[in-house]
Amino acid sequence: MGGARGSALGWASFYLPYADPPLAREEWRTLRSRYVADTPLGLAALREAAPGEHFAGDVDSGPVLFGLSPAGTGFAVDGARHQHDDALAQRLRLTAELVGTTVPWSGGRHYALAPLVGDAILLAMDTARPWAVPARDP
Repeated sequence: MGGARGSALGWASFYLPYADPPLAREEWRTLRSRYVADTPLGLAALREAAPGEHFAGDVDSGPVLFGLSPAGTGFAVDGARHQHDDALAQRLRLTAELVGTTVPWSGGRHYALAPLVGDAILLAMDTARPWAVPARDP
């Protein structure tokens, strides 16, 4: 089994706060310090592998571009929002917008250079909200 991967960490940063908020905060700090790559122009993206490691991508991660994970970057947008790291969320989102090259189409915006899954990931990140859990009778 290999080490941690940015696509899986980005996904976990999205769903883990719903299940275990304290663990999510701890994991976010690790993700933030080891996997967030600052890019030119103030952008940010998730690395697919830890610094010093290499991973070319597979069916789970999708393409890895210059060591960066488009899927992990998209998932981490909501992970950053969960952790109130709004500046990073904005930088990750801007990276996704620029790399995917958003274009107006059919009354909305779509990614010209990203597969449909890119639209789906960012739609999920933009619309995900905690579920209200009804109180249980004793």
